[in-house]
Amino acid sequence: MHPIEDFVKCFTFLQELGQYYLEVKEIEIKHVLSDLFVEILLPVAAVARQEVNIPALKTFVENLYPTSLELASKKKHIPALFPLVTCLLCVGTKSFFLNNWTNFLSICLSHLKNRTSKVALVSLQSLSCILWVYIVRIKGEKHTETQTKLHTIINSLFPKNQKIILPKDAPINIFVRIIQFIAHVSDYCIVP
Repeated sequence: MHPIEDFVKCFTFLQELGQYYLEVKEIEIKHVLSDLFVEILLPVAAVARQEVNIPALKTFVENLYPTSLELASKKKHIPALFPLVTCLLCVGTKSFFLNNWTNFLSICLSHLKNRTSKVALVSLQSLSCILWVYIVRIKGEKHTETQTKLHTIINSLFPKNQKIILPKDAPINIFVRIIQFIAHVSDYCIVP
């Protein structure tokens, strides 16, 4: 993300491209642009250990998020748009993330049981990424809110009195990573 001037220029250009994304009607073009945005945003999300407070990035995220989330709620767009919504949340400001992640978390959890394994896997991967931001970068919220959200996630992934995990066909390393993230919340992992 250095030099910062180049970073700002990049996101100024992406704002223009984002405007085209919002205006274009062809679904294939939206999906391709979504993939492009993910390719650009993923490295930013990976290195951002703290909040990225750059106005061009903030505007980009706030402009694209509502439309992307709305499209992601339609089944045919999930594989293309879940990664974009995830990246937008991950690079957004702390307040933006906290205001929007619960809604997307609910959508992800609802698709874990999806019959289409690709949809279930994309949901699990998105869940893993936003959980990392919530626990590692943002450090959660108030104790009870964090506990409640983590409990909901654990119960969805590992249903009580069942010998299966959801989604069934997902690589085990994603589950290990999720448990590792949750282990950062020491109060949650200590059983009285």
